Amino acid sequence: MSSLIYSLIAIPYLTTGRRLYALKLVLLVAQSLGMTALAAIIEAAIAHDTAALALEGAWARSRKLPTSRGRALEIDGLIDAVLAAIHTSLTSQISLLDSNSDEVKASTRILDALFPEGVVPLIRLPFEEQLATNTTIVERLTGDLAEDAKTANIVPFVSQLGTLNAAFAGELDQQRAKEIEYDVVQSAADRGNLFVRRIVAVVLGTYNGETDEDAAARKALLTPILEQCERVRSLRKGRRKAADVDPETGDELAPPSAA
Repeated sequence: MSSLIYSLIAIPYLTTGRRLYALKLVLLVAQSLGMTALAAIIEAAIAHDTAALALEGAWARSRKLPTSRGRALEIDGLIDAVLAAIHTSLTSQISLLDSNSDEVKASTRILDALFPEGVVPLIRLPFEEQLATNTTIVERLTGDLAEDAKTANIVPFVSQLGTLNAAFAGELDQQRAKEIEYDVVQSAADRGNLFVRRIVAVVLGTYNGETDEDAAARKALLTPILEQCERVRSLRKGRRKAADVDPETGDELAPPSAA
């Protein structure tokens, strides 16, 4: 069905900003004419293109990010060392100090709560699970186990773990952003352009008569879209790249190569 619509309604492929700018104007006309069914389609198209524009922005930013896995591995190694230091400190106190001392009691409570199987299973976790586990450990050692952490003299380690975990989260966020695939962006653009053609089809099907009223309605509804199509054609004639426009003002934006 989509290929048929593309072949029958041969208008230029519009960028997301151009689609949004045009469709917002078309929506106002559709609402003024009481075309609730068409307005619903336009609103769906606007919602889709708003999300598509955000996706394009995320993809563009991800192209500028450095590969973060190496840095994440480095931070993960430091986190493992801090976790091992906390575990060693607690177990050493239990081994060397009086079993009735506050330090031993606090160390035992922390080990039972956070290291029931030792430290090795924690440092072998995959990145995402490691992040969640680190976050839980920091939250508990600064929350319900804060007094025990103070008594067991591991507060500096806890502070360092919190700092490293925040950096670790940032690196993983960059890595996830880097994983945005262009075909997802392209698919969103294709669907947005299909929406535009569907809207044109509905307008032509609804106002298909030769009366002045139909002609006026067609013109009012289609002019915002056709103006963007004509802009794209003019740019292509001048052998210039059809850059996007501001979706709110319609002002032409610099092409990506000049940004």
